[in-house]
Amino acid sequence: MVLEEFTDKCREWDAFIAVGSGLAHLAAAAGLPGVALYGPTDPVLTGVRGIQAHSLAADFPCAPCVQEKCTYRGELGKGVEPPCFSSLKPRQVWLELRRCTA
Repeated sequence: MVLEEFTDKCREWDAFIAVGSGLAHLAAAAGLPGVALYGPTDPVLTGVRGIQAHSLAADFPCAPCVQEKCTYRGELGKGVEPPCFSSLKPRQVWLELRRCTA
C-alpha cells in the first residue's frame, strides 16, 4: 500500500491509537482524531501534530530515554518491551481518545 492509499483509507476510520510512528503522523495529518503513544521517544520533539491528535507520554523513571535499545533493569513493566509502555494503561489511553474525539 502506498502512502496516498493509506491516507485515503485512514479517513474512513473513526479514530486511531498508535505508537508514535510515521503512520500515526500520517493519520494525524489527514485530520483523523487519535492518540499516539510515546515510551522511549520524546513527544515534545516528535509528537503528532493534528487538530484532534494527541500525544501521550509514558510516565516511567527513565522515559523518554531516546535510546534504540532499552537498558532499564528494574522491576517495573516486566513482560512489556520496552517496559516504559507499561505505564500507559488502557483506561488512560481510552480517556485520552475520548477527549480528542469529543
